[in-house]
Amino acid sequence: MAVQLLGLSQEDWITKFPQLTRRKSSAKRCPADLGDLRDLLVAAAKLVPRPVLVIDALDECKEYRDLLKHLEHLAKDAQLRLFVTSRIEHDTIVNSFSYISLMDHAKEMQEDIRVHIKYQLKTHERLLRLPGELREEILQKLSEKANGM
Repeated sequence: MAVQLLGLSQEDWITKFPQLTRRKSSAKRCPADLGDLRDLLVAAAKLVPRPVLVIDALDECKEYRDLLKHLEHLAKDAQLRLFVTSRIEHDTIVNSFSYISLMDHAKEMQEDIRVHIKYQLKTHERLLRLPGELREEILQKLSEKANGM
């Protein structure tokens, strides 16, 4: 994310991050310390108007609860907007954020997935070569296994 923010900056950011130029000469190229990464993100976010941090599938992170706490502070300190996707986890941490549950719209999503699969089966040349029965089975299985995702 820091690289993306720096790329969007209109300012000469090289002079604002002397620690990065020092790192190039050493064997350690990327900061691994969470504090260093946080400081870098906060500084980089201040170079871009209205930055947005998008994190997909937070629940797949092993220590997502700790990460979520850090992200909450990062969002405040860097004055950035945070958009996180995750499966439902019944935590008080998640409840401290504004959120939208897609489970309330599971039937609509399931139908959208089905429509998308049908479209793909009808428009891709390689899939059109398959027998109709097989395409129907593919539609059924993928719709079933998608489970609203």
